[in-house]
Amino acid sequence: MHTIDPKRPTDVFILAGQSNMAGRGRADKLPASLREARKDVLYFYEVRFGADGDLPPSASAQWGPLCPTPPRPSTYGPHFGPELTFALEMTRHFPQRTLAVIKYAYGGTNLAHQWKPDATDGPRLFAGMVAKVRTALAALQRQIPGANLAGVCWIQGESDSCDGRMAAAYEENLVQLIHCMRRELNAPQLPFVLAASISGLPAHPTTGRAWLVHTETVHAAQRRVAALTPRTAFVETADLSTASDHVHLDEKGLLTLGERFAAAMAAFEQKL
Repeated sequence: MHTIDPKRPTDVFILAGQSNMAGRGRADKLPASLREARKDVLYFYEVRFGADGDLPPSASAQWGPLCPTPPRPSTYGPHFGPELTFALEMTRHFPQRTLAVIKYAYGGTNLAHQWKPDATDGPRLFAGMVAKVRTALAALQRQIPGANLAGVCWIQGESDSCDGRMAAAYEENLVQLIHCMRRELNAPQLPFVLAASISGLPAHPTTGRAWLVHTETVHAAQRRVAALTPRTAFVETADLSTASDHVHLDEKGLLTLGERFAAAMAAFEQKL
């Protein structure tokens, strides 16, 4: 891990979800200031896209500086999600603190089964995320004993929007995810910012088959959870720009999403 002042307060944020958290933004389209590694922000990640087939995820072995994530078979070289501008804005809000980001994102995954906290088969992504966070946090605390979890940013729901039963259960499943995450990480007041899943199209742009037909059900669930669950906030995404498939945010959309995540997260601190 590169040198960070261990005396500075260090806030650790978890960024999790499916492909729009993994991010298909092309690093070669970023301004130079965002392409370069940020030595003042720590980064630990595990990322995989649904289009990657059976290939293992990209995963960091140790903490390093924040920078675009190494290329995947389904990306055009190094790629990024909302983490770059999230970090940029959070360090502007809180310049006296060190920022650390743990990103855990798997594209093409649903909350109904694959992210479900009590899943007993399949990828068991909730269990994997908790294990990754514990490993990363323990490694960080060996060098910065005061490092602590400070919040979660979440964008997911497109896969659940394809199925009526999954969409109908989304509210209950999201409440369970937030509750179990806070419990498993021993952080009952952990702020949770969730972004609306991307609306996409009711018919798949390539096959023409029914696709994201239950998006409104999922969006309504996400808004209710944010309104009714303590220390939870909602971020709109309807106006964000997407790639030609209408479901993956493009570079501008991802950069704006990161800014919105940061604004919502900073608001928790301002309310204290």
